[in-house]
Amino acid sequence: FCFKTSKQIPKNLLSVLEALSEFKYCCRPVGSHAVVFRFLLRILSDFAPEMEELGVPECLCDHLRCHPRLLPSVLAVERRANSKAVQYKLLHSLGDFVSRLEPPSRVQCYFGLLVTLSETTWLDPSYVMTALRRLVFCPSSSLSWQVGMKVLITCRRVLLNHQQAVIYKPMVRLLHHLASYQPCIDLRDRAALYLRLLTHAGSTPLASLFHPNAGEITQLAQQLTPVLPKTYRLVHGPVPFLHFFKSLDERRKLGILDKQCAVFVLPETSNKIGEEENSGQKAASDAEMVPQSVMARGREHQNNFDHDDDNDIKNNNWQRRWGDFADDHRFPEEWLSLDLNQRSDDVDGDAEGEDDDDDHDDDEGPSNAAAAFGSGGYRAGADDPSLSSGSPSSSSSSSSSRPAGRGRRCGNAIAGPISMSGSRRQSFLRMLDSYHELLRQKPASIRLPFVLKQETVHASSAESSDWSDGPKQLFSLELTFSASEHFVPIEPIRIPFISEVVSSAGDGARHSGGFPGMNKLLLKVQPISPVPTSFGVKIAFNDSAGHMFFGQLETFHVAFQDLFLPVRLPQDWWSHLFECIWMGAIRQPCWSVKVLDLERKAVHELVRSQLGAFIVPCQVQLPEEDFDFEQEEYFDRWRASSSYEDEASPHMGDEDDDRFKVELLVETICTIIFIPPGYHLLMRFTISSHSTIVRILTDRFQLLSYMDAFFLAWRRTATAAEEEAQNSLTQSS
Repeated sequence: FCFKTSKQIPKNLLSVLEALSEFKYCCRPVGSHAVVFRFLLRILSDFAPEMEELGVPECLCDHLRCHPRLLPSVLAVERRANSKAVQYKLLHSLGDFVSRLEPPSRVQCYFGLLVTLSETTWLDPSYVMTALRRLVFCPSSSLSWQVGMKVLITCRRVLLNHQQAVIYKPMVRLLHHLASYQPCIDLRDRAALYLRLLTHAGSTPLASLFHPNAGEITQLAQQLTPVLPKTYRLVHGPVPFLHFFKSLDERRKLGILDKQCAVFVLPETSNKIGEEENSGQKAASDAEMVPQSVMARGREHQNNFDHDDDNDIKNNNWQRRWGDFADDHRFPEEWLSLDLNQRSDDVDGDAEGEDDDDDHDDDEGPSNAAAAFGSGGYRAGADDPSLSSGSPSSSSSSSSSRPAGRGRRCGNAIAGPISMSGSRRQSFLRMLDSYHELLRQKPASIRLPFVLKQETVHASSAESSDWSDGPKQLFSLELTFSASEHFVPIEPIRIPFISEVVSSAGDGARHSGGFPGMNKLLLKVQPISPVPTSFGVKIAFNDSAGHMFFGQLETFHVAFQDLFLPVRLPQDWWSHLFECIWMGAIRQPCWSVKVLDLERKAVHELVRSQLGAFIVPCQVQLPEEDFDFEQEEYFDRWRASSSYEDEASPHMGDEDDDRFKVELLVETICTIIFIPPGYHLLMRFTISSHSTIVRILTDRFQLLSYMDAFFLAWRRTATAAEEEAQNSLTQSS
């Protein structure tokens, strides 16, 4: 209005834009940004002849140079200009700007402007070709795949909208460079294609190739019929004709009879354990000797299957049968050749020659052991209350017949590794460092054997009757598993083919128990934290008719016992590790105690059948159990006697009576269990005739919450076995 009234155009017209400088930083369609560009569009519309005198093209270029985000608004002003002359002047100024832009690598911020310039047929294409040449040949810039594709798209626009004679030389040079020296194979192939089209075809064939008749494309799309497979979504429970279940046989073959399915590599040992047993028989003492029959139970699960004939060895090798050698369950073979089996009695024999060294090493022993455990979350031995007053303590995996009286403590509070000679102790501490480094580099996974089997659907319900004549052959099966915060995500399992189980006689009978009717799957689960968890299983597959199926299978549970793994050390070293952890070399020791009112035979059977792979086979030198088994045995005999005699019997309470004399036989078995990713669970069973004291130590207190259910299952198993024995006796009588 001011311009039209005064009939004069001020020279500093565009200076007023600085009052609304925020338009450079906020590109919203409302606000100062919209006001400024509508003002510029009004100037181009009303004062087109004076646009160069006002400096509008230079203003737009300056804004673009500093703020590339303004490019859409600048191009919108150019498209809405009502004069071809105005558009020509604007595009000429913008083309000159982008072709001279410094540094050349900034050209990639203005591909929208380059495409607009290349699609303008009446504009000289030299601006676009100069900008592309400077960008491609710039030594300081390397083209990514995205930038390279944008360069080729701009080249294609130039090929389609400009005469071949005008663009031939610069375009050939540009495409030849891209086809020869570009690292990305996609860009090289696309540039080579455009180069062949440029050199062997004219503008008209290129136009027909890149811009076919739109009517023909529409007609072709109408003639095509989409072919989509029929999809079934089975939402009412598991897929009725597929059965997904755990395979319990492999764990039973390992000697573990706890009705779980996880498998592991049996611990390896050298011949030193057998030599120690033989030497121990000659130098046995009342409290330190381990009967060979009790010690052998720790390896009975291994020997039962390692010394059979060749056929049994082949049948019981789950690693070979399931195609997984479980490297994360093993330790380096050279560890078997190291000699750390020097016990305290050996050290006593050499005490005269090593008194000074041993005294010095004994002072440093606990701190060194704790330092070795430091990388795994352990600390120096602290004064734990349980250790100072009746702490869980043990003499070994042994049995001892001792006179009446409370158990006594050993004089040396830290035996085992601390009682080694100096050189052997240092070797043991270095071994602990290597052990924790192994756990860190190769975290262990839980291996769960499963079976996926296709079965015939019996019409027992309305839903199952719909699938009584279901698909007989399934293809491209994919099993996906639900996520858990306690486990690393499980990788999907893909099965190429499975068919219905063939039960007819003849050749089909051979396949009724194997492939293709049944697929064995070894599921690897890596714990982040050892928490029993349930997993859902989803499945997708095709049938022979091409139909698509989506459904779910049975949910499975990773039980507490599935987390049990043998320690990844030679069995010769288990006793040293047990002693070191038990005597306080962990950061936050968590103790618990359980009392099992079970007979000795039942406890031995349960330990052997459910924890046989984790029994420490060598002597464990720790303080004896403080529980007064003599008093308990005395009360048991008194109660048994009082049930058969009259209360007024003159012999009752007579301590000189032979019926109340107690001769104890207490046995001790130690077990050490590795719980991935890096925890340990130690149990010491002190077994008498009618009761057992179980002392438990772990470095993760949450594990103790599962021990009640664990031993409750033991009690139920023992009760069921006792009832079965009584029933068999009743039937035989």
